[in-house]
Amino acid sequence: MNFRVQQYKGKKVLTYYTGVVSVFGEGQGSYFILDDTYSTIATVKAGNHEFGDLHEFFITDSDTAIMTTYTHQPADLTEFNVSGTGWISNCGFQEVAIDTGEVAELSS
Repeated sequence: MNFRVQQYKGKKVLTYYTGVVSVFGEGQGSYFILDDTYSTIATVKAGNHEFGDLHEFFITDSDTAIMTTYTHQPADLTEFNVSGTGWISNCGFQEVAIDTGEVAELSS
C-alpha cells in the first residue's frame, strides 16, 4: 500500500507500506525504500511503541520520514454508554530519521 515515487538522498526511490490492516482501516507495519534496481535500501518503522500506519509515509528534504501512527490504550467506556473497559485508538504522526530509526522530538 501507499506505493509512490519519492526523493531520498537526492535520488528517486520507490516507497511502499506492508503490514497487517485491521477491519477499522488502520495498519501495523513497515515502510520500504527501494532504489533504481528495486533493491531495498532502507526499512523504516515507527518508534516509541507505536505502529506505523498504511495511510501516509513522506520522505522530507532532510531525509527523515513522516508517517501516521496509532497507539491503543485501555479506556473506561461508561461515558459512551458501554459498560466496562475497552480500547481506544489514538492516531498521530512521527518523524523518524531513516538512517537511524530515531524518533524526532517535537519542539514547542
